[in-house]
Amino acid sequence: RRRHSFPTRRSSDLVTAIDIEQKTATTTSNTFSSDFLVLALGSQNEYFGIAGLPEMAYGFKSVDEGPTETVWESFWSIHDISHFVSASKIGVRIIDIETGNETLAINFLEPISECLIYEGKIYILSQDGIHIFEELKGEKLGVLKDPEQPITHFEAAHGKIFSISNDNLIRIWDIETRKKLLELSGHTNSITDLKIYNKKLFSSSRDGTIRIWDIEIAKEIRKFEGHTDSVIHIGLDDK
Repeated sequence: RRRHSFPTRRSSDLVTAIDIEQKTATTTSNTFSSDFLVLALGSQNEYFGIAGLPEMAYGFKSVDEGPTETVWESFWSIHDISHFVSASKIGVRIIDIETGNETLAINFLEPISECLIYEGKIYILSQDGIHIFEELKGEKLGVLKDPEQPITHFEAAHGKIFSISNDNLIRIWDIETRKKLLELSGHTNSITDLKIYNKKLFSSSRDGTIRIWDIEIAKEIRKFEGHTDSVIHIGLDDK
């Protein structure tokens, strides 16, 4: 997911090999190159038979360093590439990449489904909304709640939050006031994923389409059809 000013790529696939010298990760369908690679494997040292992973892996989590819940998702900080935020079902951790030390921990009493860092704030999605924290000290700033439907996924860009729920609407919120600005309609079934790139919003849906929206004018500018079933995920190559 794009959270910052430098190119990134996220892929859900089966990793079969990692080449340390070439800085590549090979999956069943592609080969990816990167300057940095973060794999959230969980609290156990399982390498799943992936060639190169034991030599390349750096374990920053142990019984002494943190709780033993499984890490399931991670994102880079928007400010630089010295830290990243990882989320488990009950909390988030900010990790210093060079030292492996935890610089901030935020614990939750309810399940977490997503988190991201944007413009100095941490956004954590749980069942009752998007909880917003100050990045450096972890001070809670507020909660963005959708009174109509629980938020299932969100993106942050250009001073706004873009959210989806279990319906066919994209809702746009002002980050500072946490007030809803408008809704984007066009999909005829529930929306499954959102991506933002270059002032354009990409959405996929169970209606079998992918739509592109111009963020500045808040209008749909293109629709892609052809899938015979639900489109559940969007991946962008920003080269």
